[in-house]
Amino acid sequence: EGADHVLLITDAQFSDIDNSTFTGGSIDVEIENANDGDNLKVFDNSYLNVDGSNIKNTSDLVLGQISRSNINKDSQDVTKISITLTEHASAFDVTSILRSIGYNNNLENISENNLTYKISVQDGSGPDVNGNLSSTLIGNINVKPQIVTNLIEPDAIGDDQLNTKIPLFENIDLTGNGLPSSIE
Repeated sequence: EGADHVLLITDAQFSDIDNSTFTGGSIDVEIENANDGDNLKVFDNSYLNVDGSNIKNTSDLVLGQISRSNINKDSQDVTKISITLTEHASAFDVTSILRSIGYNNNLENISENNLTYKISVQDGSGPDVNGNLSSTLIGNINVKPQIVTNLIEPDAIGDDQLNTKIPLFENIDLTGNGLPSSIE
């Protein structure tokens, strides 16, 4: 709740045996049952920089262009991201982009919720040998509200602190993230 982001698939690996660049390919990320406050974002890292609607590498080459969709017309919450890949995007770049996609909820008071997200990657060269247009990963985000505790001195350093758990990263629990055992 109102916390920093959680990256969705930090151990992603992307490869394609018949392509070295992915012109016209895409990465689509969507929260399927989004609520107010839910947000998807591509975060900067040591290799990628998001500059407006462009994703650039450290050489300042545009690897992809981001289109963002909101939960509804009156909302600022981004619940879908579509990235169109450019001729500069390699398999390494696609992997880096996938690893930088994150989720957060910007509301101060949220209720426990289980969200499903879907990430699809298309290489831009059409269907694969099995007729699949894209690779898809489906995962879950288990959102848990943070514990709210008001401690009064001297309890802030006394007995109550022993029984009070203040989670830093336990408010968002990812299940099913990482490399899928099979790709549909």
